[in-house]
Amino acid sequence: MKRKPTANPSSLFLLELIFAILFFSVASAVCVQVFVKSHTLSTEAHDLTQASRRAEDVAELITASTSLDDMKNLLEDTYSDSVEISSEDFTVFYDSDFAPCSQETAAWQLSGTWSLNGQLLDVQLDVAKLTSGVDADVFYQLPVKHHLQRRD
Repeated sequence: MKRKPTANPSSLFLLELIFAILFFSVASAVCVQVFVKSHTLSTEAHDLTQASRRAEDVAELITASTSLDDMKNLLEDTYSDSVEISSEDFTVFYDSDFAPCSQETAAWQLSGTWSLNGQLLDVQLDVAKLTSGVDADVFYQLPVKHHLQRRD
């Protein structure tokens, strides 16, 4: 009498183990991608929040000013070593934690350009991330309009 070949139980167990390892490998690859994406989104959200807060801080200084010279003085007093002011614009430098710093150690910059039409001060604030000392694309923008009161 001839015996039929039957499957060895250890080979079935090995096959099942291979499928389980394959399934967990695919599942772990998907989970790692989800965690990386969530970290990226969290970092971008943090940067956007900090950029908007710093722009709002400067906007508050602008709206508190009574003249163009007063605005320049407020910026110099508040950001002493981290601000550069010229005739029609200014730049405030921040480190990676959004603390004011010098230009050499800056990771972010907030630049503002203004125009004065009569008593209306119009300022465009732009926050950009610095990459290797080169300006990157604007990350956040905030237009500010402020009517300067006449002092007679």
